[in-house]
This record gives sequence, structure tokens and C-alpha cells, in this order.
Amino acid sequence: MPCLGVAFIAVVVGATAAVLKAWNSAGIKLGETTYFRVVCTAAVVELPWYRSFADLVEPRIRAYLGRYLGDLKKFERLNLEWKRVCFAAPEVELLKRKLLFSKLPVTLAEDLECLIWSWSREYQRRYNWSFRVAAGRICRAVSLLSKRYSVLVKLENLRGIKRKNVPHLRRWSWIRLVKLVLGCTSKKVGVALVDPSYTSSKCPVCRGWLRRRTYRMLICANCERKWHRDVAAAVNIALAEPRRMLRTPRSP
Repeated sequence: MPCLGVAFIAVVVGATAAVLKAWNSAGIKLGETTYFRVVCTAAVVELPWYRSFADLVEPRIRAYLGRYLGDLKKFERLNLEWKRVCFAAPEVELLKRKLLFSKLPVTLAEDLECLIWSWSREYQRRYNWSFRVAAGRICRAVSLLSKRYSVLVKLENLRGIKRKNVPHLRRWSWIRLVKLVLGCTSKKVGVALVDPSYTSSKCPVCRGWLRRRTYRMLICANCERKWHRDVAAAVNIALAEPRRMLRTPRSP
């Protein structure tokens, strides 16, 4: 399930209690607290009501093709024009592995393409709404903290990265996240961009290289500490030096 990694660093020790209260008010489950130079609390905010595109579309395609499987066997001997169905979604490779059907008659294939396109738009609307809800929880916690303390939000600077060369960034709504943070938080909250290099590859504690244990879990080759991939990236981003200021933080 996709999720957003978030890390709060309390430079002042007295602000730690305010961070925990803000997390509780925003409905964010607390993660493991880490102590290195500063007090850092990180967690993962999952996207609610999420279903993958393959899980949403696969049963619909099977039900649609189930009506015509018997007729297709009769048409195999006829001289008809056949074509493969084009999938309009980033998860096309996953869907093709699950649905390994051959060419279909042109009329049937074109009809199925129209249906898949409409299902893709439905899925995109669901994903956008789920993403906004998850980001809204984080913005609520930031807004609560900005009433008492000076807050600086740090985000990765992914501008200029070619998403077609980085598959896991194809659906990552970085621009949408930046707009939500700028629009849903107080004007007193600062927003900065940091260098995204090695945020998910190095251990935030000892700076050792992280090895992949599962899809989401990583383990440090040096200190053998286990990290959630998004939590490690969030902590590294929170500790990184700002490269570009989008909005300067102000005191409450």
C-alpha cells in the first residue's frame, strides 16, 4: 500500500510533547522515536481506501471477457482483423502479467480499451482523493505546531527528474504535494527543498548503506538497524540542508 513518510525533528526538547500531541490530533500513528543530536519522531501515513489499479480492473476485465470467450473460439477460424489491447496506466506491466490473453477482434479490443480508459480515470480520481486525505493529516499536524513554534517543512526537489527513467516515480505526485503543503498550511510555516540524493539509500543514524530486505523494509549493512523505506527517506530529508527556500519560516 502506498504511503507518505513523515519525520518531525524537535530542536528544542520542550517541543517534543507538542509534536506528540499534534500527531495524536491529526490521527497519525506514532512511530519509533530516534535520538541522534536531536529528538526525531518518524511515522508512515498510509493512503486510506487505496486499491491498486490491477486489483480494481482485473475482475472487471475477466467479467467482460467471460461473456465472449465462447464466441471467440468460434471466430478463430474466420478471417478477422485482430489486435492487442492497449492499457493506459503505469501499472500496465503488472496487469499484463496477471491477464495474459492473446489478440482480440478489433471491435472487441477497441471497446475494451474504452472501458479500461474510463476505469483508469476512475482510479485516478480515487487515488487523488486518498492522497489529499493523507497529506491533509500531515498538514494539520504542521499547522497545530506552527501556533506555538517556528516550523520548517522540507521536501525533496524532484524537479527535472525524468519519470520515464525512474519507474517508482511515475505516479508520485510531487508537485501536488508541494502545492498542498503551501496551500494547506499557515503562511508562517516555512517550506524548503532539499537534495534527494541517497535519501532512501543511506542509514540516517550511521550513514551506512541500506540493503533491501523486502519491498518496504531495509536493513543497514553497518549497524544492522531495520528501517521502513519511507521512514528512512523522511528522516534523511528532515536532516538535510535546505537547497531552495519556497517560503521563509516566521515566528508565531
